[in-house]
Amino acid sequence: MPRKRQLDSEVEDEEFTVVSPSRKRQKLSTSNSKSTSKCEKEEHDSDSDEKDENDESDSSSQEDEDEDEEAKWSCNVIRNRLLKLRQTPDFKITAWLKENGVNSNSYQRFMKLKGTWNGTQNTTFWAATRYFKKQEKLKQKEKQKEKRKPAAQKKRDTAKKKKEKAEKDAAMDAIVRKIESVEKKDDYDDNGPVFDDCNDVRKKITNFMKRGICTQSRFLKEIGSVQSNSYHKFMKEGPLQLAGASNSTYYKAYHWFEKLRIAEKEAKSKKRLQNEEENHDGFPLRHDDGRRWVPMGFVPVRKKDKIAVIPDGRRQT
Repeated sequence: MPRKRQLDSEVEDEEFTVVSPSRKRQKLSTSNSKSTSKCEKEEHDSDSDEKDENDESDSSSQEDEDEDEEAKWSCNVIRNRLLKLRQTPDFKITAWLKENGVNSNSYQRFMKLKGTWNGTQNTTFWAATRYFKKQEKLKQKEKQKEKRKPAAQKKRDTAKKKKEKAEKDAAMDAIVRKIESVEKKDDYDDNGPVFDDCNDVRKKITNFMKRGICTQSRFLKEIGSVQSNSYHKFMKEGPLQLAGASNSTYYKAYHWFEKLRIAEKEAKSKKRLQNEEENHDGFPLRHDDGRRWVPMGFVPVRKKDKIAVIPDGRRQT
């Protein structure tokens, strides 16, 4: 029997919904039915001209609302889009959550879920759906503006984009050459121990991608021909230290960033030195799913990115 899931605090007082992947969200709130009957009565008492105008505005607003409530993409697609959005330069997830009315806990729960349509009950899914729909509309408007531009302006814009792309490619090529020099001169071992946990590697990947000098496909190719599915799966893991440690993205990205650190002569962080002292052979490349074998009278409890085994006070007499 599946365990009952507690409703998000921000949606407890809202309407209940029935979600179908191929249909629009069906609203079942009794308050909506009362407001609808009240609106119908007011429209019946109004003048015919005002009624026509109200009908047109109501129908257009209803169409916009229905469009917003339509599940255009699956939960997995939304999760991948949010992951890519987080790697956009100057993007801050806290500001995005606030602007779209999403609770951080709901967002974290949604990103950890697995399954094509697993997560439609979460407010993050519908908020992100509305956000990406708005972004698509803005892109369409931008395309229309581009078409109306004079030929000379289009030519200048194209030249500017080519120049920016060339600068980004040159910056990425310089980084690749640095890494290759470390591989040749220092005889770096790509199968050596790993001294950064999964969360550190995920943070390094996100910060690097925010620089905007390369695409995701090129980054995955440079670190060792990593499959995009493996990459997305690894980036969604957390918050445990070794959540995703068995994924090839973990150790390949670690060694890539380590070679870059050596090439740029960057000092090791305090946490990195501590990891080397506590784990002489590096972190094990084994996924941590949070499950633990514990003796009777004890329970595993997650504290930030680690699991602690503590006495179970409920069983003590």
